Amino acid sequence: MNKQDYLEKSMESARLLKDEKHKEEIEEFIDSNSPESIEEELNKYVIGQPQLTRMVADFAFYHALKQRHPELPPRVILTSGPSGSGKTEVWRTLSKMPFGKIFKIEIADSSKITSEGWSGGYKINSFLSKDMADGIIIFDEFDKLTRPRHSSNNENVSLSLQSEFLRLMEGDFVFKDARRPLKNFETAQMSIALVGAFEDIRNNKLESANTKTIGFNSTEPTVKIDHKVSPRDLIDYGVMPELVGRISEICTTNFLDDAEYLKIIKSPTSRVGNITKVLQGYGVSFDEVVSDSDILRLIKISKDNSTGVRWVSAQVESKLLKAMRKVDFSHDNFYTAKNEKVSFAKLQKGHFYLS
Repeated sequence: MNKQDYLEKSMESARLLKDEKHKEEIEEFIDSNSPESIEEELNKYVIGQPQLTRMVADFAFYHALKQRHPELPPRVILTSGPSGSGKTEVWRTLSKMPFGKIFKIEIADSSKITSEGWSGGYKINSFLSKDMADGIIIFDEFDKLTRPRHSSNNENVSLSLQSEFLRLMEGDFVFKDARRPLKNFETAQMSIALVGAFEDIRNNKLESANTKTIGFNSTEPTVKIDHKVSPRDLIDYGVMPELVGRISEICTTNFLDDAEYLKIIKSPTSRVGNITKVLQGYGVSFDEVVSDSDILRLIKISKDNSTGVRWVSAQVESKLLKAMRKVDFSHDNFYTAKNEKVSFAKLQKGHFYLS
């Protein structure tokens, strides 16, 4: 056996071992988890969206089960809702859980995807790689991709893009490289989730409710507004009926109330929570820097401007970072939550945890 043959055989053996290990990890995940256990874990981090966490948990477990039973048909889910309501965060959370250690979760910005033959941006097949063969692709900002867009010759380019999505959703072979048609990619074991604000649908429902009058001049809504997005809403928005027909489930996220906003901002696992833990180690209390009334004022501004929880979080982070200018960050001043001094050696290596 020559050197080249030996290398190829070694690489093939390594690949088979990796595939076998991956299969064992999937089997172990299915045996030790359930849709309910995934949902319970998601609910620790995604606040106020029980329908969303249930749908994603069911979808994730079904995806794992599909690897054991390839005959299971593909499922596509869609999430709509206001900015900062957890539509994308739920997938980031899932990617950090045991599920995300086994299956790759790719979040793609749909607004930057262009159709084959057009220059610039990403192509749908640019997200296809060997480790995505049994992964999940989340097409974020999907509403921007499906909004009708016309070229100089009045062609609706959105429709050609949606046609490419249809092939991906059906679990068909997709050409990885149009110049090398034999290099195709099987998408049968992949799963797809669509995410978008679809703000125009929500605004149209609000406008429709506000135009219903009582008496002659009243503009009081006569009905409770249903913000849920339906298949008909999606078609009216510009999504192809054939594509809508392949969406298994639609979830519309809830508007968060002030208490839920506060809970998200002050959560120990949030961005603000991580900064707070570090500052606490140097004797700085969160409440000394930012009060609940400060956050509630920011929440009101955010709701007035539709900027969502991320904007509120960014403003609170800024307040905390300004407070850092007055903090003594010498290692002698560093304490854990139990007020025990951490050794400088551990501090240098980053081996410190604040409970």
